[in-house]
Amino acid sequence: FNPLHTSCCCWIIIFFISTFVDHKTGFVLADVGGNLSLQCSFDEEEASYFWYKQSLGQKPQLISMSYKLQKESTFYGRLKDDPRFSLETEVGKSRLNISNLHSSDTGTYLCASSLSVLLKFVKGVTVVVKDSAVGGEALVRQAASETARPGDSVTLNCTAQTGSCRGERRVYWFRKSSKYDPGLVYSRGATADQCLTSPDTHTHTCLYKLPMENIKKSHVGTYYCAVASCGRIAFGNGTKLELESEAVSLGYLAYFLCAAVIFTIVLNVLLAIKLYKEHKDSCQTSGNCWFCIREDGLHYAAVNVNQPTRSRRQKKSQETECVYSSMKQ
Repeated sequence: FNPLHTSCCCWIIIFFISTFVDHKTGFVLADVGGNLSLQCSFDEEEASYFWYKQSLGQKPQLISMSYKLQKESTFYGRLKDDPRFSLETEVGKSRLNISNLHSSDTGTYLCASSLSVLLKFVKGVTVVVKDSAVGGEALVRQAASETARPGDSVTLNCTAQTGSCRGERRVYWFRKSSKYDPGLVYSRGATADQCLTSPDTHTHTCLYKLPMENIKKSHVGTYYCAVASCGRIAFGNGTKLELESEAVSLGYLAYFLCAAVIFTIVLNVLLAIKLYKEHKDSCQTSGNCWFCIREDGLHYAAVNVNQPTRSRRQKKSQETECVYSSMKQ
């Protein structure tokens, strides 16, 4: 089994999963001069561990190999004698350390394992090393954010001002997301949607567009525009694509329901006041009102009951009885 011959078939089994230390999104945006550690975990029965690097527009290349029972590791190609790269290996784990990052370290790093003759790619992460000193050669501008509704179409714009050097210019779009697989989403050659050349400075200003249709949750994330020109690559600050959240829709619904409740309460109060006034007017004009009493409609009468004459003894023994009677007219 020769790992040097596996780069041509490295896409046999690939499972891209968000990984690598504190970078759970599979996309790392780092600065020149910084340090980076990429970690990969394997099944314990796997015997050999490999790291591949795929530069922009290139095929993956083997950069290191190690065995789980040996601490020594082997680097290949230009990294063979590069002290910036080191490897830490233990059973089921491999960590690739890169110190003093260079812009040339930009690319997708893939880790793989092998038990016999089958090479299995387990995880991958896209590393973008941003060089702030590139501003003199290229300047990339992007909108800070874009908002779209689910199912709509949206176009992200990127304006790149490159130097006067000759050569092919390429544009790349990277997506960084906390929920979905990130990485390179678009690559295009020198052709741009619109380009202008300044006759004084001989600089080129080009507009690149990334159209997307039927927007859904999987499109959410930050899109970085990268333009390769004059042997260097410049990155924009990223455009954050967001969906109109369900919370906003629920907020509008809550406002609508509150307004409906308030309107209903006010309407009920007005109706109650109207009914009260109607009944009050009815009391003043008609006597057929069950909840009001008109004093001018009351009649009082005294009733005199004549009782037969009785003896004195009967009068003493008889208790006094009072009779009350009421009449309504």
